[in-house]
Amino acid sequence: FFFLHDETSLKSFEQLKCNSLKALVVGSPKVVGEYLSSQFWTPNLAICDRINVLDILVGASQELSQTDSRSLEWYQNEDKKPFARITSGEQKKHEDKSDLFEKEYFNLEEIDDKDIVHQKDWRTILDERIREKTNYFAPRSLKANSQMRRTFANAFVPVAGYFFFPLLRDPSLLKSELHLRIEEDDSYVLEHLLYSLGIMSQNCKNHPEVMTMSRELLFFMKHYLGHEDRKVQLALIQVFRAVLLSTPESYLFTEVGSLMDEYSNWLLALGLTTKDKECLTNAKFAHEHLLKLSAGVEINRVFEKKKSVL
Repeated sequence: FFFLHDETSLKSFEQLKCNSLKALVVGSPKVVGEYLSSQFWTPNLAICDRINVLDILVGASQELSQTDSRSLEWYQNEDKKPFARITSGEQKKHEDKSDLFEKEYFNLEEIDDKDIVHQKDWRTILDERIREKTNYFAPRSLKANSQMRRTFANAFVPVAGYFFFPLLRDPSLLKSELHLRIEEDDSYVLEHLLYSLGIMSQNCKNHPEVMTMSRELLFFMKHYLGHEDRKVQLALIQVFRAVLLSTPESYLFTEVGSLMDEYSNWLLALGLTTKDKECLTNAKFAHEHLLKLSAGVEINRVFEKKKSVL
């Protein structure tokens, strides 16, 4: 992938290359996702390829989180396939049983299939009887027009670790091994990495795995709180807000409460020192959200103490 170049001047070559690799990640996320995540930290790799790796991983994680996991071959168990293959003979038996059930339950007489007009009348009568015997929990007009929502498990959650954790390497490697000037011209690589990690953790929202991911992400971000680039500062604020939105507040203020205090102090200091209006606004919103969650956790603690006393 990294050595595949446009030899024929193909239109949208880079986009096609990235889309094909994203399809591979979706089809085999454990193998391909883990490989790409490790390749981000490979020395002597072009910066544009590192950015492409992050974009592919983020795009695949979003597609997996919105995909029915039962429709993916890698997620299925051979012993527990959602649909069994039915032969033509078995299908004919099912159709005969269905016709017999309809005739017995609705007291229908034998119908001549050649009589098309009579067959239409039979279908009309059958539909009317079904509607009369069906109980609705909503107005019939709304029930008839609405479509049933299809629910499914998040297909990204079982493989999120192969995407996420290999990217959380020692921050010193960005300078020592990759020779990236993250404090200067190459700061946009760090910005892109932060946003990618935040999106992937957000894609595991409402699942227990997000707690471990959020904790490790907060420790990783802690090394860059003193960064002076406004875009990196904005990325840190936005990703921190994403952590607050996706992680249970009871976990944040009990398991990583000291980190919450550090980030609260950082937001206050950033609000006093920054001259960028966008950073100031986002820092204010993030700190207000943090205080609101902290107050809610404290109120719950008070109620729990009262319940225990009673």
